[in-house]
Amino acid sequence: HVGRSRVRTGTMEYDGRTYVKLPSKRRQIVAGWLLGWLTTSGNPPYFDNPWSGGDMYGRTSRGYAAGRFRGRDWIDIETEYRVDLMANGLLGAVAFVNTSTLSDAGGRFGRWVQGGGGGLRIKFDKDHGSNLCVDYAWGVEGSRGLFLSLNEAF
Repeated sequence: HVGRSRVRTGTMEYDGRTYVKLPSKRRQIVAGWLLGWLTTSGNPPYFDNPWSGGDMYGRTSRGYAAGRFRGRDWIDIETEYRVDLMANGLLGAVAFVNTSTLSDAGGRFGRWVQGGGGGLRIKFDKDHGSNLCVDYAWGVEGSRGLFLSLNEAF
């Protein structure tokens, strides 16, 4: 379990992660991620507000283009199931779901928007566990896309 919070003038950020290894001969992990950004005082300028996909590496809210949703406060929850498809770990797969909500200028949260999808992992550095990630995700209102990255989403 990993959790980190940071308070800056006017904002508080929280990043909590957990990983549960399932009993199996192959690697199987259920991973969870909670990310929060709350405005504690003041009224930040629009472009300083959090947005979907606005984490450090742009990994949140798969299923939506970065910046599709923006608000004063943001809560994002993601769960991912990871499994090795080959005994040597060269090829793996993931299935994931996420949901997030953003608040309006007055701090009132709106609807939760969901996303989900699946992907493949190709290991290219076994010593460090580095992967090439290819994910396809869907969101509400026809949003969808292909997401490429290095290492896991979280």
